[in-house]
Amino acid sequence: WGRKGYTILCGTMAYLEASTKFWRIELPTRGKTVTTTYGALGSKGVTTVKDFDTNTKAKAFVQKQIDAKLKKGYATATDPEATSGSKRKAAAPAAAAAAPTKRTRSATAAAAAKKPAAKTAAAAAKAPAKKKLVKKVSKKRVKTTQKAGLSGAAAAPDSEDEEDEDGDLAVDSGLAAVNPKINKIAFVYDGEWGARLALVDPSINSDKYYILQLLQAKTDYYVYRRNGRTGTSGQAQLDGPYSLDNAKTEFKKIFKSKTGQLWDSRDPTHQPANAKHYRYLKSTGRDAGDGTWEYHLTRDPLGKPDGWYPYDKDAGEEVEELYQTFEVDENTTMSVRYVHSESSGYTYKVDLSNYTQTNTSSGKSRPIRRVD
Repeated sequence: WGRKGYTILCGTMAYLEASTKFWRIELPTRGKTVTTTYGALGSKGVTTVKDFDTNTKAKAFVQKQIDAKLKKGYATATDPEATSGSKRKAAAPAAAAAAPTKRTRSATAAAAAKKPAAKTAAAAAKAPAKKKLVKKVSKKRVKTTQKAGLSGAAAAPDSEDEEDEDGDLAVDSGLAAVNPKINKIAFVYDGEWGARLALVDPSINSDKYYILQLLQAKTDYYVYRRNGRTGTSGQAQLDGPYSLDNAKTEFKKIFKSKTGQLWDSRDPTHQPANAKHYRYLKSTGRDAGDGTWEYHLTRDPLGKPDGWYPYDKDAGEEVEELYQTFEVDENTTMSVRYVHSESSGYTYKVDLSNYTQTNTSSGKSRPIRRVD
């Protein structure tokens, strides 16, 4: 595939490792089925299979996944499951091809011998005095805070951006508006340092989300957060750079202040005693497909015939996200949500147990349904 930095087996397999995890991807020659296996080192891992219409599309998908892993800090490693008959071909770093040719001692000596003695003496006379060695001081990290409103961006959280193919958390799409440069190279530290939170208050028809991530960008670390009313794009903030230890401390501090829980003992079944604390949402590594949503219209004042009508794109994606959070991720207390529409200004109560939506201003309720 013409890329560097990963191991290819028989031209159709790559195996990478990062920290305590491994990742393997396979595509048979001229095949259209991609098999991905990932998990903790020493374990059998989890295997997923994805089918494509053509081998070209399958190859493009494989390359995209490999690029994403390399960006997140994964590196080539020896695959423990490879048989002795499976010879590896490690992609050679570009630097190796560009390495300068070493000059032998004899050639160097011969070149020196050809130089006239007078020129050598003159060169020595002109040679500048040796500079005093100065100790190099490492550049100190200067923490900054960057903020951005995300008006016009996709409402958050976005289920398509939430996790990578191997279950690792993906960087929230809002980072691009805060710092495009860091967005190109950042990844969620260790694939796990991120949290989705929700605060629902039925008494005032309120529903808010909070996204928290610890990001790594080369040797620097950042704490990213995004929050707003459910159904809106909200606002985002990036703090850093930090050292890894300081970034972890800041991340844990924010997580505790928002949930009342310690990060190291976080529990998605925990019911906050404080009404101002967010609920930490469980994530299972979704593979339930994407559904579309419809509402049932009756006695329309504009004269539309009674029947089922599709949600508009943004609203449908938002309700699907809430459904995934409740049904697929098994956050059982999240059956009733309140979605604010930025376009209409209305807030809707969405009941995912009874499949209804209610305009909180008019009280008008309609049946809704999910179409696979």
